Amino acid sequence: MKNNIKSTIRKFHLAFRLLLTYPWLIKFFWYESRIVSRLEKDYHAYVTSISTADMAISIRLAALLAFICEEIQPKVIYDLGSGFSSFVLHLYAKSCLIPPTVYSVDGDAAWLEASQKFLRERQLETEETQFYTFDNFCRADIKKGDLVLLDIFHTEDGSRAAVLEKLNQWIKNSTLIVVDDMSKPNYRQTVYTWAKKMNITCVDLLPFTQDVYGRFSSLLFKSGK
Repeated sequence: MKNNIKSTIRKFHLAFRLLLTYPWLIKFFWYESRIVSRLEKDYHAYVTSISTADMAISIRLAALLAFICEEIQPKVIYDLGSGFSSFVLHLYAKSCLIPPTVYSVDGDAAWLEASQKFLRERQLETEETQFYTFDNFCRADIKKGDLVLLDIFHTEDGSRAAVLEKLNQWIKNSTLIVVDDMSKPNYRQTVYTWAKKMNITCVDLLPFTQDVYGRFSSLLFKSGK
């Protein structure tokens, strides 16, 4: 009982710190429905022709990613785990006068090509569009990210933990990291452990991202920000 109370207090404390650090996040609740309606048609096309609703990122997370992009205007975006997230992030890039660099990355070359085709059909590729398999991305000379979506399943060694270990070399103090699939207890604990080791604050985004399948994401940011 005492542990449950401590856990609840800690969650409220972290949520308060999140909103204190990024107060603009609260506006998402006002804008979510209109962002969702803007994405719905393409989301339906994606989950009926390429993937399925229980495998693709939720439309709530898609809306949150679009909202975060508008708010922080990232110059370098990591799309680690290509899919509908690629559509959302490239849609944002296409709307910018000076498009940000978007690295769309996946461990599965065929899946990466399917994502690229979905974008190409919607004329969303820009000169700054870059697609990599995960192993090639690890060897590439790349810029550090302002915004990272971590939703990658397939890597060279098959381990999501391996992606976390590499992540620190790709981020800076101001980087925002959105990690999906935090509803999976073992993975969530792996992320928590890594974040603690790296002095990174991890806050669950249940009110912002929880969907009908119970899935939700977390937001990670440097504690010293």
